[in-house]
Amino acid sequence: MDTIRALDIFIEKVDKANDPTEVFELLRAEIERRGFSIYTYWLMVGPEDNNPTNSFWVTSYPKEWTEHYLKEDYGPHDMVVRRSAISAVPFLWSDLKKKYVLTPTQKLVFDDARDIGIRGGATVPIRGPGMAVATFSVASHEEDDEEFAQHFKRYRHELHMLAT
Repeated sequence: MDTIRALDIFIEKVDKANDPTEVFELLRAEIERRGFSIYTYWLMVGPEDNNPTNSFWVTSYPKEWTEHYLKEDYGPHDMVVRRSAISAVPFLWSDLKKKYVLTPTQKLVFDDARDIGIRGGATVPIRGPGMAVATFSVASHEEDDEEFAQHFKRYRHELHMLAT
């Protein structure tokens, strides 16, 4: 089945979904079909206001990581979040380390993620109505950044369409 037809079928299923849990289950299946097992969809700022405390996320990241991320209050320091706030272009996390001089805390976000098993990743920034800003990220437990990068580059546009 070609990509456009597969996306049409996905959209039709989402349209018939009864609740957000069903929508995210459909999304999970599509992500896994493309070879990604770790993902997060994070609505950082909703369309009606500019209040990040109204954010929510759906994730398959290890619970240990999400608890640690929240406990350490990494959000304001996370370069993935910062980059997503200023650009709508999908990116590899490894490129952030090459493009920007990271603060010690920004480095720690990546180091702690790696220690917990999230070794590489990529993000599709999403813009919605009003002030809405979200991210859709996929990640890997594998050490091979180049293999992950090639896989993401192959599917980044499909991921972008699925996430929006």
